[in-house]
Amino acid sequence: MECFAVYSDEIEGRIDPFYYKKEFREINKILNKPLFIEFNDLIHLITKGETPLWRGDSYQITGIPFLKVQNVCIDGIKGDLTFISEDIHKRMKRSQLKGGEILYTMAGSIGKAIILPQDFGEANINQAIAKIIVKDGVNKKYLISVLNSNICINQAQRNLTTSAQPNINFEQIKSLKIPFPALSIQNHIVQIMDNAYKVKREKEEEAKKLIDSFEELLIDWKVLELKNILQRKIFSINRSELEDALNPERYSDRVLFDESVNWNIISNIGTICRNTFTPENSNPNDTFELMRIDDLENNSISAVTRIVHGKDVNGTILKVKTKDVLIARLGPTIENKKFILAPKSHHDLISSNEFICLRCNKNNNPIFVLELLKTDFYKKLMIQKTRGATPSRRRLSHEDFSKLPFPEIDINIQNKIAEEIQSRIQKAERLKKEAVHNLQEAKAEVEKLILGK
Repeated sequence: MECFAVYSDEIEGRIDPFYYKKEFREINKILNKPLFIEFNDLIHLITKGETPLWRGDSYQITGIPFLKVQNVCIDGIKGDLTFISEDIHKRMKRSQLKGGEILYTMAGSIGKAIILPQDFGEANINQAIAKIIVKDGVNKKYLISVLNSNICINQAQRNLTTSAQPNINFEQIKSLKIPFPALSIQNHIVQIMDNAYKVKREKEEEAKKLIDSFEELLIDWKVLELKNILQRKIFSINRSELEDALNPERYSDRVLFDESVNWNIISNIGTICRNTFTPENSNPNDTFELMRIDDLENNSISAVTRIVHGKDVNGTILKVKTKDVLIARLGPTIENKKFILAPKSHHDLISSNEFICLRCNKNNNPIFVLELLKTDFYKKLMIQKTRGATPSRRRLSHEDFSKLPFPEIDINIQNKIAEEIQSRIQKAERLKKEAVHNLQEAKAEVEKLILGK
């Protein structure tokens, strides 16, 4: 709990304590300096999007990108994209985007700003994002650096509404105080941030190569070359081979297996665990460590957990154990390889029931199994076996997962490859942390320059 006092003559018309937090009041002391101008003085046009579902329309898996707050990251457009049809895009004229326009998040993760890349192509935004067109001659790169600094983020945070979905409005965005130093200082700040983002990208790319190097290790150890296991694009099947689903891609996984390796099925390398319960009913006062798919990055390096009490966990939950392999089974989450290994914990581990839980037997190393399942080869096999009415809601069943082919690899080789991949993942994690730290240092340097410190 945070406690502080406010004098009556300091009250500015708002009585919610959040508005008077120390960090907000500290930043407020510098905003009246001549260096600062209102953001409104730099804006030519500000507007926001709308939700096409209000019209009864639906999202698609391809089409025009429809950007949401989670897609707006300070180093670009990222995350799972949603799409709308060309027709809906044309009807939503006010929120159509062009390269070079500024996007600013107004709800959820508030106060993030980016310049839409010139080569991004057609796109649209929802109602939680503002589209800002600034006046001619404004250094947009400098402006983005300032909007993403603590100077502006604290101002935006201070103005949050107290509604169920905290947000800020156009007038609050326009009233942000923007430091506007000499052009030479603006250019110097842009150079600092450009260099910082360049280093961040380089470190993240190096980390990605390490994370994606598992197939190279398989080849180096002469274990398996997945690229040589060909899948047919034109094929026929006998009527007797039809199961219950008629989508053709379900049957295109007739692969030409590497004959130097013996092949088994996943159900024979471990147990598919389906031990579910409802904590809010059976264990309301117990403490658990929960893993949720929504908390994971794409192609996750490691599990993300949160400490919860049973009474706060809604619905059916899966009981898991350390070293269980957890495979997300919804189509888009398979595409994004949201697969993890359950970590060590001082509490009972639980996970979303949208995972498939594989508990490997003694002849299979769970790290090796996880990394093999994260290859593009297995991702494609899993996607082909999903079922559902629409592509975005199709799921992989436990039964179909258990029947997927799996190579029989000597446990000693598995252990050695798993040890090497662990070492590479640890290095990748260090690189990603360094990338974040370097960017934070650059932002701190920029803020000192802005304030003349």
